[in-house]
Amino acid sequence: MVHLLFRLACPVVRMVLNHEIKPEKLQKTLDDNKGEMTKKHRRKTQLINKFQWDLLYKGTKIVTSEDFDIKLMIHLLRTLAKIEIGDNEPNKLDNRKGAMLSRIMFIRNETTLSFEGRLPQDKFDKYWNDIGEAILNLFSSHKHEIVKDKKRKNLLIGRLLELNPINIDIKQLRLFIVMSEIIPALILQKIISEFCNSNKTTIEALLEQTKHELYHKRIKTAACCLCKTSSPQINRVIPEKQWEALFENSDQLCSCEHKKCSERFVPKKGIETSDLAVSVPLIEHVPNILNYVRRRICDHGFDTFLIHYQHSIYHLMETKKCCQCDKVPTEKSLINKTEWNKLFLKEDNKNCQEGTIDCCCQFTVREGIKYSNFDEMLLYNLFVMSGPIRVLNKTRNDPLLHFLNWTKDNKTLQGSLKELCNIIEDRKFCRGVSQSIASRKISQVNKTLTDKVETQLWINKNMRNQTIGTTPQCHVIVHEQDDLHVKCVHITPDFPFPTSHRSKRFTNLTTEENNFLLVVHGLTKIAYPVIKQEFNDCSEEDLEKVRRAFNDHQKENETTTNKKRVCLTQDQRIQLNSEKEQITDLKLMIYILKQINDEKEYGDQLDAIDNIRREIVQSSSGILKKDDLKDKMKRLKKAVLHLGGEKFKKKLSCLLRIENTLNESDTI
Repeated sequence: MVHLLFRLACPVVRMVLNHEIKPEKLQKTLDDNKGEMTKKHRRKTQLINKFQWDLLYKGTKIVTSEDFDIKLMIHLLRTLAKIEIGDNEPNKLDNRKGAMLSRIMFIRNETTLSFEGRLPQDKFDKYWNDIGEAILNLFSSHKHEIVKDKKRKNLLIGRLLELNPINIDIKQLRLFIVMSEIIPALILQKIISEFCNSNKTTIEALLEQTKHELYHKRIKTAACCLCKTSSPQINRVIPEKQWEALFENSDQLCSCEHKKCSERFVPKKGIETSDLAVSVPLIEHVPNILNYVRRRICDHGFDTFLIHYQHSIYHLMETKKCCQCDKVPTEKSLINKTEWNKLFLKEDNKNCQEGTIDCCCQFTVREGIKYSNFDEMLLYNLFVMSGPIRVLNKTRNDPLLHFLNWTKDNKTLQGSLKELCNIIEDRKFCRGVSQSIASRKISQVNKTLTDKVETQLWINKNMRNQTIGTTPQCHVIVHEQDDLHVKCVHITPDFPFPTSHRSKRFTNLTTEENNFLLVVHGLTKIAYPVIKQEFNDCSEEDLEKVRRAFNDHQKENETTTNKKRVCLTQDQRIQLNSEKEQITDLKLMIYILKQINDEKEYGDQLDAIDNIRREIVQSSSGILKKDDLKDKMKRLKKAVLHLGGEKFKKKLSCLLRIENTLNESDTI
C-alpha cells in the first residue's frame, strides 16, 4: 500500500498539479498567493509544516513540484487551483477530480499516520481498489503530463498496468473482433446472398414487399393510410436504429392525413449486407429470410434444434436459476408455461440433483414435433431469442462483457458461428471460414480478415468516456505499442472482474524503492512497537496532565499569537482526548512521551524516530539512495536500542542484514 501511494499516487497527483499550475508559473503563482497561503496554512492550523513551507518560500533553488509530497500538493490544489478536496472518504459513485484526490488523501492519512503496519485484509483490498481507481481516473485526464524521462515513464506505465482491473490483451482483442464482428458479418452476408439468388429477388424488393408489416413492428409506430384498423395488432420489436439501417425518408411524401406513415419511407439504396447492423435485422424481421434460415437450421430436425438450445429456451419462460446456471438469469420472460409444455414434456420420476422444482433437466423434447405447428411469434422467440442469432445479438449489445467471457470460454460463440456456417451451401466458402473460426491466435486467421480489424475504433466505441451516473465505474488501461488509452467503463454489481492477474503486489522493485520500503518496515515493525511499549508504560495520571496542558495551551493560543503552537491534526487531538488504548498515532505518542519525560537524550531519540517518520511521510519520490538509507538506519538503530534496549536487538539485526543485502546488490 505504501509503495502504491508513493510510487503511483504521488506522481499522478503531481501530473494533476502540473496541469492546474504550469511548472514554469509555479513560483510566481506561489508568490502571488503567499498571503492567502499564510492565512490558511500557517497562522492557525499550520497544515503545512516548516519543512514543507521552506520548500515553497525559503529554498535557495527553483521551486519544483518534484520536491512535493502528496499532502503538500493536495493543499496547493485546494488553495491555488480551487479544487474541492476533502479529508474524508467520498461517495463511491462520485467520480469528480476532487473526489478522486479526496480518496487518495484519505487513504494516505489512514495508511501513514499511525504506522501500526497492519491493515485488515478486507480494508487492504478496499483501499487498493479505491486508490487504483482514483489513480487511473486522474491519469486518464492528465496522461499528457506524464514524465518525459523514458526510464521513469516506462516504470510508471508498468506500475499502472499492474493496477488495471481488466487486462485488455490487444492480440486477443483483435481475434475477438474477427470472431464477433467480421466473421459473423461475412456469414450473414453469404446467407442473405444465397437466399436472394435462390429466390431471384433483391433486398430492396423484399423490403418494399414487407415495408408495411415492418413499419408496424417498430417500437415507435402508429396507424398509417394502409391500415384497415386504427391500431394494428403487431408485436413491436424493431428499434429505431434497425429501422433506419433499412429505410429512409422518401422525397415524394405520402399525401394522407397521417404525419407518420409507412408510405413516407422507401428501402435504402445499395444496402450493404456486410454490416451486422443491416444483416441481423434483415434476418430477424424479414419473414421470408427468417423462414429460410429456420428451414436450414432445422435440416436435421426441429427436435435437434430444441435439444441443443433447451437451456436457453427454458429461460425464455423461467427467470429463476436452474441447475445448469452459473448465476441468476437476467433475460425477460418471452414465452409462457403453456407454450413451453407444447415443446417439452416433463419426465416422470426424474429429480433435479439440486432439488429445483420443474428444473430444465427434468424435461425432454416432445416426440414428432414440427415447427410448422406453431405460431410465428413463438417461432420468432425460439429462433431469434434463443438460437445462434441470439448469441450474436448478446455479443453486440455488450461487447466488453462478452470479450471477457470469451477469453475464458470461446465455445459458445464458436458453436454459433459453426451452426450459422452450416446454413450456407457454398462449401468452399464454409471451409475457409471454418478454418478461421477454429483459430486460437490472430496469426492463424486469414490476413484478408485481420486487415479489417480496427482495435482503436472498437475501444472508442465500446469503452465509453466517463459520464456521471448511478452505476459504479472503473477505469481500464489499454496499452497498445507506446501509447496508453484509459477508458471509463460502467459496471454492474455482478460484473465478472478477472482476478488471475491481480496479485495486489508489485514485483521487480528497484534497489532505491526497496531502500525506502526497508525504512518503512523498520518504522512499522520495530520503531512503532518500541514507542507503543513506552507509551503503554505511561500512567493515566501522566497522560491526563498532558491532556490538560495541551488544552490549556490551545486556549491561550486563542488570545495570543506569540505563544509557540503545538501542531496536532484534528484526528490527533481527538485521539489525545480519548481512552488510552485508542491512542495509536505514532507522532502523537512521541509528543506525549516528550511531555512526560524531559530527559535530553531520551527526547533526542524520540525526535530521531519522529524525524525519520516525517522524512518518509513527506517523501516526494518513494525512493532512497544508498547513503540516505545508511543514515536513516544508523539513526533508527541508535534510537531503538536507547528506548527499547536489548529486547529489540534481534529484530534490528534482521533489518540490518536486509540492508547489507541491498547494499551488496547495488554494487553488483
